[in-house]
Amino acid sequence: MSTQRGGGLMDRVPIVQSVVVGIVSYVVSFALVAMVVAGMEDGDDLVGAAGNILYGAHFVDAKYTVSAGGQSQSETHNFISESSLEAPEFLYQIIPIVVLLVAGIALVRYLEIPDETDAAIAGAALAIGYVVLTIVGTFVFELSDTQMGITAEVVPKLGLMTVLLMGIVYPVVIGGIGGYVGSRL
Repeated sequence: MSTQRGGGLMDRVPIVQSVVVGIVSYVVSFALVAMVVAGMEDGDDLVGAAGNILYGAHFVDAKYTVSAGGQSQSETHNFISESSLEAPEFLYQIIPIVVLLVAGIALVRYLEIPDETDAAIAGAALAIGYVVLTIVGTFVFELSDTQMGITAEVVPKLGLMTVLLMGIVYPVVIGGIGGYVGSRL
């Protein structure tokens, strides 16, 4: 037996709340990564390191630039794979997955969305808030060091893969799964 749902998608799915939860999910993921970095890694720039690790945890490359004497060279690599980190890569990679999954479940449970499709869409809509901070973070998370006239800088690479993979695919898929699971609990 099929049930008819009234109203449009915007009436059934709390997009504004999903966007807010997406923003909070990004911030919580960053905070958890920063706590692990502070507890296990060496370095002076907690924000820059944690930010680059967060992007690496989403399989996003960082842009490495070395400048000396007016000349510079750039390469791109995954910050987690290329760094000598104390914590295992998997620990950093699981943080955003768990946060997005829990966020999708919590959103749907809190708003009591019973329909599985609407719940999955609400969870997937976390991406709207998450993608905004994904783009902003590429301008904020800079890790740099200067020694003997040589400056090394690492920043998350802003590009189509960053926006698609970290900003859209991760939160749509994992948040959507969380929303679906939340409606079934």
